[in-house]
Amino acid sequence: MEILDKSQFEKNLNLIAISIPAKETKFYIKEFKEYFLDIPKVKFLYKNPENPNVRILVFCENITDPIKLNGLKEEKKKILEEKSIKPFEYSVKIGYDSLTSKQVLEKILPKELELPTSFETIGHIAHLNLKENLLKYKKIIGEVILDKNPKIKTVVNKTNMISNQYRVFPMEILAGEENFETEVKCDSIRFRLNYSKVYWNSRLQTEHERLTTSLFADFSTKTPKNSPLIICDMFCGIGPFAVRAAKRGALVYANDLNPDSFFYLKLNAKINQVESNIIPFNLDAREFVKKYVSDWQTNHNCDPTQFCSHFIMNLPKLSIFFLDVFRGILSFLPSTPVYHQVQMPMIHCYCFSKEVDKEKDAIQRINQILDFQIRNFSCRNIRSVSTKKDMLCISFRLPEEVAIADNRKRKVDVDQNDGNVVEQEKIIENLIEKENEENENLEEIKRKK
Repeated sequence: MEILDKSQFEKNLNLIAISIPAKETKFYIKEFKEYFLDIPKVKFLYKNPENPNVRILVFCENITDPIKLNGLKEEKKKILEEKSIKPFEYSVKIGYDSLTSKQVLEKILPKELELPTSFETIGHIAHLNLKENLLKYKKIIGEVILDKNPKIKTVVNKTNMISNQYRVFPMEILAGEENFETEVKCDSIRFRLNYSKVYWNSRLQTEHERLTTSLFADFSTKTPKNSPLIICDMFCGIGPFAVRAAKRGALVYANDLNPDSFFYLKLNAKINQVESNIIPFNLDAREFVKKYVSDWQTNHNCDPTQFCSHFIMNLPKLSIFFLDVFRGILSFLPSTPVYHQVQMPMIHCYCFSKEVDKEKDAIQRINQILDFQIRNFSCRNIRSVSTKKDMLCISFRLPEEVAIADNRKRKVDVDQNDGNVVEQEKIIENLIEKENEENENLEEIKRKK
């Protein structure tokens, strides 16, 4: 079935029922509640059309044979016998509305196909990632999900991998309204977004809360009293980290390259009444860090209490590449009187790894970009993205040797090897293209299986 025909799901269930006095309905409901017919949108109690003083109570499918009452406990049979209640066969009509989405899809899809059992919910939007062998049935799957989930108004399917700098993936509407403007609630925080224009992943809400909580735990135990907790969120999106931290009183410098993310970041700061705690930027991440440090040097005269405590880098595919901005970022510091008073910030760098030893792989790549051996760090496995690919968070304090490094010699070395910014952008583009090819090959293998 490729077109949903709801009439094909209609059928009559032959069940066992009893007629009871209307005035004793509460008694029978209390005594037989575990045996009632339990099907969505199907009643277990009916009026008797021939006698308004009588009700018909219908048992579930597990109760069979009106004489033997198989499935009913002996003490319950005794109640019916003492009350002179004689069970009888009763027919109940059920249809599409009384079936779950799983039951409907089991009847629609060929048995050899794996059912789409889950989807991501973003406000009123349901996001599916259907396998190729289900695409033939995508519209009907979308319609069923729409019908069976009252809060869902739009059903979309991912049509390709994320392949642009804004982390937005192409999608198609399978059912419902063409409305991508939605709102997500996380505890007491509200996030407004347009799902077709910005990045959002509901699976990361736990991680957003975990990291935010840990930042404040570190702040309360290691920071001088009355000093502000200052956070720089280099790839902030619409503000899942930034707004959370700002709600707790942090001063957050939040940046994202995507103009639409920048728009919703400011909107979400306003909605959650933290505008005064969030300073938004719409820049390349490297330029953002350079500007932040320059402003700190110019506007705050390198005041140690006004320097960022944490840099969050939540762009797993590319974050490690952007670590190079920290090399020599404070090279001017040794010439200032506050040199030894400035505490180096913590870096929280998210990344992907497909290696067997994922922690080792991530640290090796970080060391290569920083041109320094990180020794004190923590590694947290956030989630499995696929069979071999995991998302990690590497947290470490920026080494002073890296922050004050003289980059003049390194710049010459980099330029000699054609490692300028333009070349690095090409490397990043190639990385994205390579990963998309790997994903396509993986899908091809799955199809052949």
